[in-house]
Amino acid sequence: MSAAPQRNARNRPDRRGRHHRGGRLPSSSPPQHAAFEHRDAAAGFEGASFRSRSGGTVVDGHTAAVEDGEPHAAGHSIELDANRCTRRARVHGRTGARRTAHGA
Repeated sequence: MSAAPQRNARNRPDRRGRHHRGGRLPSSSPPQHAAFEHRDAAAGFEGASFRSRSGGTVVDGHTAAVEDGEPHAAGHSIELDANRCTRRARVHGRTGARRTAHGA
């Protein structure tokens, strides 16, 4: 099953009729996939996939956007524990010709 893109994370239902506030994951198991449109600071799109693992969830995703005429792209892999607290994150990205990578 896939979650519908959220046009307004404030209080619109997803395909299953659940309401999400502030971009938080529902308290039940996360969807397999999610997509979001950037509308405020930058124009762009983000997609992510969620997979369960022993003791938590892994979120893998990518985003691409343009802000003030400058293109940005980034990918991430975030490991969450059973309480959805971040345990490890790896992020790599590109702004124009500059590349960056971070991991913790």
